[in-house]
Amino acid sequence: MKIVFGEYFHLPRVGKDAFISLMKAGVEYEKGKGFRFVEGTDVPRAIGIIEAATGKRVELIPRCFMDGKPAGCEKCEYRYMCNRLEVSNYCLCDDCYEDEGTISAYYFKFSEELE
Repeated sequence: MKIVFGEYFHLPRVGKDAFISLMKAGVEYEKGKGFRFVEGTDVPRAIGIIEAATGKRVELIPRCFMDGKPAGCEKCEYRYMCNRLEVSNYCLCDDCYEDEGTISAYYFKFSEELE
């Protein structure tokens, strides 16, 4: 199961206890739209709850640091050694990765984040 950080996703009925645990982990829920990981969500805990409740492995897809689109993890050269829970705020989507102008802007924006 792929979950894009910040986008709504649907789950099968997970039961009352799992639902309450997801809410305590900071997962947002809106009837008709579904669940969503937002700033402040305890992502490792939420993923564990979802995996236990559904029996499916969860793959977290981060958002692009520059334009907010889903990051291009499938093509990323770091995908096999990446811990998406720790570095995912600084990923790039395929379009930004291939655009030299965006790469320069990325370095500038990243250096501002470090200050």
